[in-house]
Amino acid sequence: MDFHLLGSGFGSFTAAELANDMPALLKMITDGKISVPVTTYPLSQISEKWHESGDNRLVFLP
Repeated sequence: MDFHLLGSGFGSFTAAELANDMPALLKMITDGKISVPVTTYPLSQISEKWHESGDNRLVFLP
């Protein structure tokens, strides 16, 4: 399945819809059915890496 999530925001869905659908979405991600490309950095590098551009979601780890 070729699925791309480009962005979202309130107005596209209600908070109740988000709360209802989020568990299934997170399960699909953890099961590997949906790929979420990330780049991880230690939290100590947040000031240097915060504005880094690219296709991956930035994740800062403690």
